Amino acid sequence: MFSIDFTNDTGNNWTNVIGEGEETIVELVENPKKTNIKNTWLKKNGKIIKNKLRPLIQNLDSLPFPDKELFFKEAPYLKGETYYFMTSRGCPFGYTYCFNNYLKKLYHGDKWLRKRSVKSVIDELKETRKKFNYHIIFFGDDCFTFDKQWLRDFFKEYKKEINIPFKMLAHPHFMDKEIVSILKEGGCFKSQIGVQTPIERVRKEICKRSDTNELIAKVVAELKKQKIYVHVDHLYGLPGQTTEELEKGIEFYIDLKPDVISQYWMQYYPSSEIINIAKNYNMIDDNFEKDIINKGKIRSSEIPELSKKADEKLAAISRFMCWIPFLPRPISRYLLRSGLYLDIFRTDKMNKIPLVIKHLGSLELMRAAYKSMKRKRDLENHYLKLNQQYK
Repeated sequence: MFSIDFTNDTGNNWTNVIGEGEETIVELVENPKKTNIKNTWLKKNGKIIKNKLRPLIQNLDSLPFPDKELFFKEAPYLKGETYYFMTSRGCPFGYTYCFNNYLKKLYHGDKWLRKRSVKSVIDELKETRKKFNYHIIFFGDDCFTFDKQWLRDFFKEYKKEINIPFKMLAHPHFMDKEIVSILKEGGCFKSQIGVQTPIERVRKEICKRSDTNELIAKVVAELKKQKIYVHVDHLYGLPGQTTEELEKGIEFYIDLKPDVISQYWMQYYPSSEIINIAKNYNMIDDNFEKDIINKGKIRSSEIPELSKKADEKLAAISRFMCWIPFLPRPISRYLLRSGLYLDIFRTDKMNKIPLVIKHLGSLELMRAAYKSMKRKRDLENHYLKLNQQYK
C-alpha cells in the first residue's frame, strides 16, 4: 500500500503494486509482461517505470468475499475462535503517524472512506460462520462507528442473523451514549481506543489529533458504565515528548483507569508526515529515512536514543502502566508522586502479574489466554518451518 522510492535500487527487475491492488493484481497475473499497468511501479532492463493510479473502488460490494481459506491452509494458526473482519476501507482522519496519512494524499480527490452495505456484510458473516464456526468477531475497521445510521441498521440485522459477541476499534469523536448503547445491545464486549499519549499538546501538535482528554475520559466512562471492556493504546517514541512530560501525564491514565493499556513503539511508515516532524526535532535525518525507514525498519525503538534499554525511567513507566488498570487509584497516585514506582518496577517480570490476576478472575478469560499462548507457539513453529524450508 505504500509508495516507496525504489529508484536507487540496484537489484534485478521487479514490480511493485502501489495503493489498492485487487484489479491491479488480476491484470498483472493475466499480463505479466505488460509494463503500463496502472498502480504499478517496475524496474525493467535498468529503467524505472512509474505508472498512474487507477481510481479507488467506491462500491466495495462489487468485490468478491475474500477467500481466507487460502491463508488458513498455509498458516493454520490464523484460524481460531475469533474472525477478523472489515466493513469499510479508509478512515475519517489522517494522523501524522498513520498509514492513512500518506494514502489519503496519494488518492487526493478520491473518496477515501468507504463503507460496505449492511446486506453485503451480513451475507459474508453468514457464509463464513458456517464455514469456519467462529465464536467471536473482531471488527478491525480503522473507525467502525463513524456512521451512526449504518450502525442502527446493521445491528438490527446482526442480532437476527449472527448474534455472537464482538470487539472493535473505535474513535472518541464517533462514540456517544447512543452509539455505546447500540454496540452493547449488539453484543460488544470490548472496545479498543487509540489514545497514543496522555499529553494533549503532543496529541494535537505532533499527532494532529483533536480529541481532548476530557472527551476521551467521557467516552471511557460511558463504555465502563455499560460494562464494555476498555482497551486503550499508548505510543512511545513520539517526537517532542520527553520522559519527564510523560511521567506527569500518567495521572491521566490513573484517572481514566481502563481495563488494559497496550503499549507500542511508534512506527515510521514511509512517506508519512511524522517523518518530517521527527526531522524537525533532530531525531532522524534524510539518511535515516533512506537507509532505515525506506528499507522496512520502521520502529522508532530502532533509534538508539529512544531505546527502552537506554532509558531506565521510561522502562519503569512502561512497567508501571501495566499495573495502572489493576491498582486502586490512590495507590497508583502515591507510587507516581513519591517516585516509588521507579524502585518497584525495575524488572520486566512485574509486567505479567496484573494480567495473570485479571485472567484468574474469569474462566472465559483464562480460556482466551490459553488459546492466545497456543496461537503464539503455533506462530513461532510456523516461522521455524518457513526458515528451514527457504534456507
